[in-house]
Amino acid sequence: MESLLTVQEVAEKFKIDETTVYKWKGRGILRAVRLSRKALRFREKDIQDFIESKLVCPKAHSYGIENQPFGCKKSSASDRSRSKSEIERLIEKAQREVLGNA
Repeated sequence: MESLLTVQEVAEKFKIDETTVYKWKGRGILRAVRLSRKALRFREKDIQDFIESKLVCPKAHSYGIENQPFGCKKSSASDRSRSKSEIERLIEKAQREVLGNA
């Protein structure tokens, strides 16, 4: 069975407030699983898909190369079966890029 993350765990991964996670869920930015009236969980796959949808990739021709750099290609089914550590690495990379510390 796929691992589910709590609101707190998602907030910790993105280093954001829990209310932001609820807002993103309410706006349809993040998909969630409602286990009960009070229990909300997020699938790791949905978190990964969200991260990949936010990657900003340079155009390959700008660098004179044929293929897009790593992480900038369209994902396939095999790409979606990444390990938890790779997801965390992608989150950290995205945070560095957003903060300009890349």
